[in-house]
Amino acid sequence: MAHYRCYFLEGTGRIAEFEDIEAASDEDAVALARERLSQHNAHAVELWQGRERLFKESRATACT
Repeated sequence: MAHYRCYFLEGTGRIAEFEDIEAASDEDAVALARERLSQHNAHAVELWQGRERLFKESRATACT
């Protein structure tokens, strides 16, 4: 299992909350990040592993 961090962003891009997650793969971590976004009152989520941003998605659009 690898360690990741989800940052939940406000509409202005500021970090509102963060959550540490564990996942077996990057793909599993992305799925968890998307799931967590649906559970938070946030505009977007960024998924990081260490200093590398692996994924970003907003409620309006998706991008990697």
